[in-house]
Amino acid sequence: MIRILEKMNIWSVDTSTWRVKAAFGHVIIPGLGERYVGNRKLRFRTPRARKEEIELLYKELEKTKFPLLDQFEELLNSFIGRAIINAWVILKTNNGINKRSNFIKLYEKLNHYNAHKLFLSHCRAAPVFSITLLKRLDVLVSQ
Repeated sequence: MIRILEKMNIWSVDTSTWRVKAAFGHVIIPGLGERYVGNRKLRFRTPRARKEEIELLYKELEKTKFPLLDQFEELLNSFIGRAIINAWVILKTNNGINKRSNFIKLYEKLNHYNAHKLFLSHCRAAPVFSITLLKRLDVLVSQ
């Protein structure tokens, strides 16, 4: 979602996602979304984290120099620990948008829109030339 907001030139947001997910036993895994790591029976249809997904989270935290990596297992088992991990993932990881995400089409449309907007801003001096090139660009993008 952050990648989409950046494409829309939104640079400041307020969210409690990191905290709410942690309260329900969830961690955010970059590129995958949320996974359940708690020990309750109720998990709100969120998939239980598999071993390889936890390893992926660990590697992402390691890559971004997460300062509490030596306490990783303990952090997964507490609300505060999951909240810290989730906040770090939201703020520090830049894993893009997973191709399976529901947001990928929106992200691609925003990319397309921003490319057109940038192109037009550079071509204001020659409108006829711009229209011709823009039509060619549309043909290329639609193929």
